[in-house]
Amino acid sequence: MCDYSKGRFPCMETTPEEQSRLLALLATHFTEQWLTATPENGIQEVWQRDDLISTQELLSFAVAIEKMLANDEKWTKEQIINAKSCNKNTARGAWFEIVGLSYLVNSDYTVAPTKSNTPGIDAVLKWSNDTTINLSLKRYDVSTHEMYFHTKMEQIEDVLKSSLHENGIIGVKCSVIFNNYPKDTDYDAVKERVKRAITQIAATPDKGVIMQHPNGSMEISVVPLLAYDLSDRHNSYELIGLCKLHDNEFKNLTDKLDNACANLRKHASDKCKKQLNGVFVHMHESVAMDLCCGHLTAYLADISDNPIGFVWLYKPSLTRGEKGHCTKWSHVFMNVADKTIMNHWKCSGGKFPKFSVVYASAIETTDIKQTLLADDVEIILNDMYIFQRGNVYVNATREEDGSANCNLLHPAPGIHIHGVFKDTLNMKDGERLTVFGRYADYEKLTIL
Repeated sequence: MCDYSKGRFPCMETTPEEQSRLLALLATHFTEQWLTATPENGIQEVWQRDDLISTQELLSFAVAIEKMLANDEKWTKEQIINAKSCNKNTARGAWFEIVGLSYLVNSDYTVAPTKSNTPGIDAVLKWSNDTTINLSLKRYDVSTHEMYFHTKMEQIEDVLKSSLHENGIIGVKCSVIFNNYPKDTDYDAVKERVKRAITQIAATPDKGVIMQHPNGSMEISVVPLLAYDLSDRHNSYELIGLCKLHDNEFKNLTDKLDNACANLRKHASDKCKKQLNGVFVHMHESVAMDLCCGHLTAYLADISDNPIGFVWLYKPSLTRGEKGHCTKWSHVFMNVADKTIMNHWKCSGGKFPKFSVVYASAIETTDIKQTLLADDVEIILNDMYIFQRGNVYVNATREEDGSANCNLLHPAPGIHIHGVFKDTLNMKDGERLTVFGRYADYEKLTIL
């Protein structure tokens, strides 16, 4: 059997043999030819990476598939076909149905996925006392508003990098704060101000530049990057962008619940006390779960003829370890319930299922706050969109014995520290060797 773990960043939570076995399971069901083809699907993208996050995602996905094959082989193989789709919505929906239901598989009750053409209900959970849960699974992905913000910030990043190169600046730290959700003219204004700031720093290298828009809509700061011994052969930078959430940020979520309500009213009875209807929602990493819970509580209270007894919110989340040197993986589960419906359910002997996850540091019931470390001050940013990118090229340190070393760090999501070596390995005068760490380009989950 081919050792698919060879060359991958190892996962410490499992043995090399188990890692190879699980990756072989994916290769069997998705085929190696498809996995290694030009990526048109997120699974292919993750398979072709070799960082720790990609390894953990693939192993977790393989465990989920293995559990669901044992639970319902025919359904799982149908979902694997959907999971390979080039249609993002089809593929992502299948990923979550496989993974989400695998978390619920337990010997205390049965988990029965419904047929693909069953409207409104994706699975039925049934206990020995005949109590059942009709479950609708939804995936709440990054909103178009947040994606647009990231696209525009990437354009600003390109302007920053080209301006550094044109002006011969070896390193700056740039922050852009929008006090409202920005318009296109605001992004254009930032690009011009970044160019102007870099020109000013080229003239006065020791001074930073802080600019505010006349109407108070934004603040831009560009200062020399002084925390590192920077290579003079590269253009180093750290870029942080923040902006307020769009007014319609949560509309996508409530639209999905509107759809779930309509289907459950048609196809699931809410009259039987032994039957409960629920919605299981996969949340994207950047969403503030506390804010969502507030919106959902109000939503359920306002619905007339509400068929939904509960909404489970689930967010897989990557968090930084102490001093930001490692990535931890946590699963956050939060529950929003209609108290009247739930009381009827409990009186009828109803129970809640158990969640079981793998390769995670913790299962949380409170949200992990989005934070930004600025000058050793932790800022909570749960009501803002965040963009953070950076490439910092640091000179290697020469030791007394003549050796050279450099820590290839990943101190924050999107920020990478690379090592630059000179006068080593028989290099000619003036030559440099740049060494990069094995980190994901941007720290995020793709499949899960």
